[in-house]
Amino acid sequence: MKGNYLRHQLAVVLTLILSGPAFGSNIDAIQRYIDTTVYASLPGFTRDDITINVQYPANALLSSNCSQTLDFKWRGYPQPGQNTVKTACAAPRWQLYVAVSIQAFKEVVISAGPLERNKPLTSSELALRRMDIGSLRLGYFDDPEQLRGYLLQRTLQSGQVITPYIVKAPSLISRGDWVTIRSGSQGLVVTSTGEALKDGVLGDQIPLKNLSSDTTIRAWVIAKGVVSTKRSDVQAQIGRGLQGTVKRNNK
Repeated sequence: MKGNYLRHQLAVVLTLILSGPAFGSNIDAIQRYIDTTVYASLPGFTRDDITINVQYPANALLSSNCSQTLDFKWRGYPQPGQNTVKTACAAPRWQLYVAVSIQAFKEVVISAGPLERNKPLTSSELALRRMDIGSLRLGYFDDPEQLRGYLLQRTLQSGQVITPYIVKAPSLISRGDWVTIRSGSQGLVVTSTGEALKDGVLGDQIPLKNLSSDTTIRAWVIAKGVVSTKRSDVQAQIGRGLQGTVKRNNK
């Protein structure tokens, strides 16, 4: 599954120097910086989807003059949830930390009703609900259709968020299946037939018996009944959306 819910990542440390001295407008400068970088770091959201709450410390430095441009650094990078921005002035030298709470709302997949464990999911059993993804620490899915056939690891009540930890991708290959083995290099694709020695989902590397050479090899599952000896083929299939879209909060 795709590892991250941010479609666009800023640098691990975001730095922005605002032009012109602050001279008593520190709060305004800090707010402009926070707004600018938060919206830039969440390109998949509109401004109506984002709520920013800045908690300024009770500190006299917020109203003190700074003869230099203010310097800002995020601790990490801005993402839904709790964040911290360091604000510093070079002359006179001072610094303080500002707490920033970010809410980002989008529709995520939930159970439309009670769901049984180990029963393949259908899109009709799922629904979408608009939620703050910063509160979804275990991740989420954003497309019910891409969960079709997935198996629940436990029983769910109506309205529960579907997370990567409670679903299992359906097996594309079962032990004993005859499968097509893709191999080759430099644009030349060679196919052969093998027997799966283990079940496998998309991206799994499983052992197989090559029926032509009677040897045991390992290859990656890339589609139903198809494996490849090239790991790059797995990423190509995932890029086409065959694995579903999952977002995780990596904070």
